[in-house]
Amino acid sequence: MEDDTIIGNNSEMDSSRPIPRPHLAVTLPEILHEIASFLPTYDLHKHVTLVSRGWEDAARKQLLARVLVDLTPKNMAGYLELAKIRGNHHKRVCLSYLNFENLSPEESKLLENFTFTGTPPITELRLDYFPHEWSIHPSVLTLFSHCPRLQFVSFSPKAFTLPTIKSPLPKDISFLKVVAFGISLPANNSKFSGLSLTNFLRLVSVFPNLKILQGRTLPHNVLEYFLSNTGSIREVSVWLNNTDGPFSIQKPSLFLTRIELQVGTLSNMRNCNVLMATFAGQVEKLKLTAECNLPWEEFNWQQCFLTINKLPRVLSKLKWLEIGVPRCSNNKGNVKKVPALGLMFPENLVYSRQFPALEKFVVSDRCGMRYMSHEEIEEEEWFEICAGFLDKYFLRGECLMVRDVRIPLPPGERVGFGLFQKLGGDENKVNSELVDCSDFFQRIATTFPNLGWEMFDGVGDSERVE
Repeated sequence: MEDDTIIGNNSEMDSSRPIPRPHLAVTLPEILHEIASFLPTYDLHKHVTLVSRGWEDAARKQLLARVLVDLTPKNMAGYLELAKIRGNHHKRVCLSYLNFENLSPEESKLLENFTFTGTPPITELRLDYFPHEWSIHPSVLTLFSHCPRLQFVSFSPKAFTLPTIKSPLPKDISFLKVVAFGISLPANNSKFSGLSLTNFLRLVSVFPNLKILQGRTLPHNVLEYFLSNTGSIREVSVWLNNTDGPFSIQKPSLFLTRIELQVGTLSNMRNCNVLMATFAGQVEKLKLTAECNLPWEEFNWQQCFLTINKLPRVLSKLKWLEIGVPRCSNNKGNVKKVPALGLMFPENLVYSRQFPALEKFVVSDRCGMRYMSHEEIEEEEWFEICAGFLDKYFLRGECLMVRDVRIPLPPGERVGFGLFQKLGGDENKVNSELVDCSDFFQRIATTFPNLGWEMFDGVGDSERVE
């Protein structure tokens, strides 16, 4: 009894009252796991893990399941065996190096085993695959049909393979829960050069409730269709090719409220500016993502090609502004770097006028773009790049509306760093200011004086597991 009750004295009643134990329903692992599946990642990490041992175990299983896992024919069997023992499959899965068009007997067996045992929890499925003649292969459709919680599908082929069979897309098949679709191909690929709007619509017809469209170099005509009032897309994430002609959006979509623009050295900045100007009065979330980081000198030379030079004077409904800074660079060596993204405000930045509804500001590394020729940069350097970008463009004036700012923390016990100021002199030398970390974060608190307590928790919650 001593373990189950705590005895206390009451001044009015000379009796003992046990403190009730938690209801059995919130102590069973199965129920805790189901409850934790509905909680945001941040709450699982910061709060739920501190409740009790049972809640911590349920939270950690959920956190692990939300990490993107990359499966290949070499590691799929081991993953399935481990998941069977652990009793916890990943929700976000990338299948690579599986030739769906011509599977070997071993690969067929692996895929069948995965389809029937590892798919029920999946919400995000990325495939190293592209549909030939815009007709999805039966084995891929079977895979989709065994994912009852599937919400996001992405086709990103590493190489093209010839089909062994040609089968038309079934007319009676659809996946109602899929709301997001991504597609990625090289800009000069012949598959995209000959793509008609009819073929693309036929491809996505199996996802009738599509709301989010992500694509690197989506065809010009496809983008114009979904940006117009003929589509029901509420969010787009695109990289606009500089070879595309100007956008012609006669009747902008009324549903589009979230835009991500990926900016690089070959981006069509004119269309970026047109896109933002067209939807300035209705966009609620805007993310600007740099393709890579460049040396200061190279950025200074290419700035006219990398600058979004017509940010709308007023983004009246913008609540969330995010800057994507990648952890990679196309230049080796110990040189100062900057995101391949420039901003030009129409006049001095006044938050209350240009961003009157802004509530959240984020600097993240969740850009989703990685290139083999690019080199990963150290955490310390990445922090300096993010801090420099933030200081150059946004730490000015005062913004009373923002309640939440998420930026990287300085690594380790660092107390100071070099903050980029400008390029100057005949030799184009980099001038920087030595800044104390506490002073830098004080600048942030001065610019955004109404921040909540839970800021500066860092970002980058999208690690990839091999």
